[in-house]
Amino acid sequence: MVRNPDDAQDLTQEVFAKAFRHLARYQPQFAFSTWLLRITTNHCIDFLRRKKRVPTQFLQAAFVSNDEDSLLPEMRDQCLDPQESYIRQQRIELVQRVVARLPAKYATLVRLRYFQELSYEEIALELQLPVGTVKANLFRACALLLELLGSSNTAR
Repeated sequence: MVRNPDDAQDLTQEVFAKAFRHLARYQPQFAFSTWLLRITTNHCIDFLRRKKRVPTQFLQAAFVSNDEDSLLPEMRDQCLDPQESYIRQQRIELVQRVVARLPAKYATLVRLRYFQELSYEEIALELQLPVGTVKANLFRACALLLELLGSSNTAR
């Protein structure tokens, strides 16, 4: 499932430790192998979700070394240059201005979800709303944002 032998070994150890800790939950009327397989499957799925698998990028043909024994890929600096940094800051300010034009309840939801990166459940707890209401209102807020952004682009 994880396509990496090292991760698979680590997960195997974790699964057996987890099974041992929760041995009291095992119900003897069911096969032990089925119970262990379910723990393993769930643990692997959780691992893959945590890892948030990013598509593997294939290495470019350009290498920095002339030596055939070492093939070091050319790495791009991850820091933004001043112009890129300025453009990024301008975009953030534009989005914040457009969000400020939303009705207050929608603006609050957008700020909590996308600026503070809270989960739906955390937002629901903070605003004392059902999770379904949070999701529905965020959907409406995004639709309004698209309209506002569309109108601000045509106004230029």
